[in-house]
Amino acid sequence: MDNIKISQKNTIVGINWGAIKEKGWFGASGYTSVDLDINLVVLNASNETVTEHNWKNKETETISISRDDNIGDININDKLDNEYAEVSLEKVSKNRKVAIFVNNYTEQELGKLLHFDYRIYDGESNNPKNIFYSSDLTRLTDFSNSFGVFLGILYNLEGEWYYLPTNKCLFERSRSLDEINRILNDI
Repeated sequence: MDNIKISQKNTIVGINWGAIKEKGWFGASGYTSVDLDINLVVLNASNETVTEHNWKNKETETISISRDDNIGDININDKLDNEYAEVSLEKVSKNRKVAIFVNNYTEQELGKLLHFDYRIYDGESNNPKNIFYSSDLTRLTDFSNSFGVFLGILYNLEGEWYYLPTNKCLFERSRSLDEINRILNDI
């Protein structure tokens, strides 16, 4: 996977997903809400955690997480980010990396989502100026037992910020950071 050069100031990571459509009695259908959570972890040069950012730890000087969406899109894809994180890269130390992942809080089968995608862009939330990267995650094949997805990592190389997508499923609920570190060591 290629490294993607991104904005050097404010970057937004947005995730968009749909609820799960269920068949009911006599052909009726309904929707089951799904609670996914965007998480960012700032790592030092040794891939050790410096800070974690999620719906519980929403805002610092460098990273801000949007409201917690515990439903997803019902019925249609509105093409808007259900959750997003704003990263002020000019305030992130150049020797730090920012790992981005999505936790599957309600532990439902991600392969049943109506849609699941993300994008990295600048501009304002849900109003991109430049989209640097986007991916439809419904194409991942190993969703069935996944507790989340390690989307990728923001890192600085010679004064420029880049994004390296990984799009790897996470399978260890309580040890996601350990699993991310193993993936980082393989890159």
